[in-house]
Amino acid sequence: MRRINRKRRSKIAMTMVELIVTMALTSLFAGACVTLILPIERIYTHMTDLSRAQLIADTCVDTLRKECADTYIIDPDDVWIFNDTAFDGTVAKLGSAAKLPDNQPGKILVMRKNSEYWETTASTSTYNLGTQLYNDVMTIEGGTQQTGNLTSRAIYRMFTVKEGNVEPNSDAAEGYVHFGYYKKIGSNNYSYYDFTNPIASTAYRDFKVELTFDGLKRMKDTNLPAYVNCTVTVTRNGKEVYSRNTVLCFAAPAI
Repeated sequence: MRRINRKRRSKIAMTMVELIVTMALTSLFAGACVTLILPIERIYTHMTDLSRAQLIADTCVDTLRKECADTYIIDPDDVWIFNDTAFDGTVAKLGSAAKLPDNQPGKILVMRKNSEYWETTASTSTYNLGTQLYNDVMTIEGGTQQTGNLTSRAIYRMFTVKEGNVEPNSDAAEGYVHFGYYKKIGSNNYSYYDFTNPIASTAYRDFKVELTFDGLKRMKDTNLPAYVNCTVTVTRNGKEVYSRNTVLCFAAPAI
């Protein structure tokens, strides 16, 4: 009886050849699965990034349209474009900026917001915000950099003060859309007021935005600014993910 049981067990057991064949077939099956899954995973990642980038671009366009619709146009020079790679958002740089011809593209749009104040619109992929912006506002409000207790300006949320040192935080990161507000004094002098990121930094995640303004159009009878073309390009890791062209219309003349 014992010999018979051993023979039965030996017949049931898997041989080395069978084991090798099974492992080979399993490897082929696993390789086929990976080959099929990888393209699907890449397509899913691409579509997710594309959807995210499109949402960011649409949000930027909606914000830009609102800002342009709230302009105060009374003069042909109330809207202009310039392109300064050294522009850091400060008044000194703004005052020295050269206006571009209407048909020449640029990265920074300047427009009058009311009877006293003007606004710059750009992405910090064009320029980097520095601590001088923070210091300018502090000086105007009569505050000191060390206290950091003034909260009447949006720019304070874009910087972190630690032991008297001011450092830009995520709200001032490169590649975000920002609005700068200035009071114009004379023909080429400006008094600083505020600087803000109109879209929450969490909305960008690891995406960046670049703005290009082009084709400033004017009314035939008055030569006042009517609209400007704008291209919103969203990138990730230096590669373009999504781009959208739009037209930004300015408010009707205030005269």
